[in-house]
Amino acid sequence: MLLAFHGDPEIKAKYLTRVRKHREADQIIHGTYWQDGKGCAVGCTIHSGEHDRYETELGIPTGIAKLEDAIFEGLPNGLARDFPVRFLESVAPGADLSRVEARFCHWLLTCKEIGLPRIADDRGRECLARTAELWRRTADGEEVPQKEWAAAWAAAGDAAWDAAWAAARDAARDAAGDAAWAAARDAAGDAAGDAAGDAAWAAAWAAARDAAWKHMAEKLLALLGEAPVMALAPV
Repeated sequence: MLLAFHGDPEIKAKYLTRVRKHREADQIIHGTYWQDGKGCAVGCTIHSGEHDRYETELGIPTGIAKLEDAIFEGLPNGLARDFPVRFLESVAPGADLSRVEARFCHWLLTCKEIGLPRIADDRGRECLARTAELWRRTADGEEVPQKEWAAAWAAAGDAAWDAAWAAARDAARDAAGDAAWAAARDAAGDAAGDAAGDAAWAAAWAAARDAAWKHMAEKLLALLGEAPVMALAPV
């Protein structure tokens, strides 16, 4: 069984010290795995972009390393800078993280806060629910046959996800942009109103996006912290 930090608190201390030093030196950056002493969450942890090294070096499943990577890249700079440290802090030595990825994915596909089921069309909601159920079964310890995963992904298709993206864009504009658009137009006049409204809508969209990534980060950290501790390495 793969256990976090291979059950050894000293391994956690080693990598946590490393990442804290990178944070203090302002070397945690977006968009680069590891180059010239700087890098992303993964890069500043293992000094590489090879996610599977999380398993050999830290006892953390590759899938969780990829989740950390994706969330880090989505977070705004201020929050992203602290995320790799908080990620390692949240994991207890000896924790069994084998079901964390499945629990996170099930939550992401069903949670109202992120709103994927709300913004998708009927076909999209059906695909989300079908895939979420497979993740739930995985989180409960069931070995879901590969053919069921393949069927779920095939049913989703590009069209459903394109429709969900369009709905997200329209929903964000309707919910956050229209009032700002109208206020800007009234204040600046028709000539400048379009530009001001566009800027207001873009700001509202960016705020909603940042809030969603922050919500995902907090959920992953919570799930990591809830993972059962199985054993510590003998002293």
